[in-house]
Amino acid sequence: MNIRLVKSPETGKVKFVDPYENQKLITVQEFGKRYGIGKSKAYTLANMKGFPCIRNGNKILVISSKIDEWLEAHIGLEF
Repeated sequence: MNIRLVKSPETGKVKFVDPYENQKLITVQEFGKRYGIGKSKAYTLANMKGFPCIRNGNKILVISSKIDEWLEAHIGLEF
C-alpha cells in the first residue's frame, strides 16, 4: 500500500496519509493497491455490472467515494 507516515511541522505529531484519499477518481491499479487486491481481481471487479466506475475509451476510472458502499453491498459474494 502507498500509505505513509507524515510528521506535522506545526504539531510534531505523526499520522498516516493515504495519497488517494482526496482523489475523486482513481485508476483500477490504484484501487487494487488501496484495497490490497491483485491487479487481475481489481479489473474483474471493475468490469462487473454496477461497479462504481466510468470508462474513458479503454481507461477505467473508479469513483473512490463509492467503493466502500459498493463493497459493503456485496459482502459474502464470491468474485
